[in-house]
Amino acid sequence: MLKSYRAEWSETLKCWCVPRSKLLLIKIIKSLAALKNIDIVMLSGKLLFILRQYYLQYNPKEFLFEGQHGGQYSKRSINLFIAHAKWQAGIRKVGSTHTLRHSFATHLLEGGTDLRLIQELLGHNDIKTTLRYTHVSVKHIASVQSPFDKPDLEKVLKTGK
Repeated sequence: MLKSYRAEWSETLKCWCVPRSKLLLIKIIKSLAALKNIDIVMLSGKLLFILRQYYLQYNPKEFLFEGQHGGQYSKRSINLFIAHAKWQAGIRKVGSTHTLRHSFATHLLEGGTDLRLIQELLGHNDIKTTLRYTHVSVKHIASVQSPFDKPDLEKVLKTGK
């Protein structure tokens, strides 16, 4: 199953997860005890380039993103990192790792990605769950052409055909 990257997974992302192929997918094994609990996550080519540079610079031992003294990051550390990055960027709105998922889904939808594919990428069983993640902007709604504004409709109304 192809899913979007969940920020909380970064705490357990092992070094060997970064792909070496051209598929731009990451395999995440969430539990060695249950090998059926594996997610395949899409990866941007730009992000892959950055991750490879990061890997070469920091040479992590076990986890791709390791804490100050090695070992895995805690969820708390990841949330503090995001809060600090938001502060540096001048973003004062409330937000978290989960907000990134909402933004990801919204950008996909506004970019024209089918809602069913977004459901699959987010790993939702029920489409209703996906709908909660998709905040459609007013600009996007305004860009939709009404069927009444299509040229063929004028012809049908005039000729009846």
